[in-house]
Amino acid sequence: MPRPKSLVKSIEVDMAKRAHSCQHVPSHRILSGEKRLKLKVDRTYEHFCTECALKMIDSDIEKLQSIKEQITQKE
Repeated sequence: MPRPKSLVKSIEVDMAKRAHSCQHVPSHRILSGEKRLKLKVDRTYEHFCTECALKMIDSDIEKLQSIKEQITQKE
């Protein structure tokens, strides 16, 4: 039996090794040693601060819940 596919792309949480800006809102700073969301896009990674990451995760959970409701809905 084939392994189930995932809709979640390559993401992980790691610690910033140096201070830099969030790639979603550049005014948000990620300081050295802080947790950040690491998202693989093509051959590179994008890094997001905790605040932006939580907003994206909540938004995606809502979208997935909506899709789940649509697919399980009886006609």
